Amino acid sequence: MLKNIISTLFTKGFVAFINLAILLVSCQQLGSDIRGQVSLLIFNIAIIQIINEIYTGYILVYFIPKFSLKKIYTSGLLWAIICTILCVAVMLFLFVFLK
Repeated sequence: MLKNIISTLFTKGFVAFINLAILLVSCQQLGSDIRGQVSLLIFNIAIIQIINEIYTGYILVYFIPKFSLKKIYTSGLLWAIICTILCVAVMLFLFVFLK
């Protein structure tokens, strides 16, 4: 148990250190303006992923015993496509008109 805790702490600390190094090197090489734009792009992708997870994430555990797998798959795929298109359209609208 103690070995697992120490291993997890070491791994998470190492990943945090690597992420800090990537941040520092990318800011130095790209500049803070480009780094900020990349961060906003990643943030927008994360928002789209969170919205897609509403229906296609852990809720599938609830739906699997009640519906057929084909129906869940097709509706989940349709949900993901529609949400992605709508989120991209809203973000594009905000980018164009609020710039």
